Amino acid sequence: MIKNQHIKDGFIFYEYENGAYIKAPISREPEEVIPELPKNPLKELREENEQLKKQLDDTQKSLAEMMNLIAMQSTP
Repeated sequence: MIKNQHIKDGFIFYEYENGAYIKAPISREPEEVIPELPKNPLKELREENEQLKKQLDDTQKSLAEMMNLIAMQSTP
């Protein structure tokens, strides 16, 4: 679905809810509507980056806990 649209320099710019953009001349509407446009790649990369940061933090915490357990078992 169209989230936003604006006119600039003789073109209509359509912004879709999934982050995709289409630029069409004012003289006509887009000839073909694509049901699933590609998402905004920067938005996807930012979201994936945040998920990977969380996974890395969780892994580092688990590793630190395991190292502490090993250290506790090896000391008399």
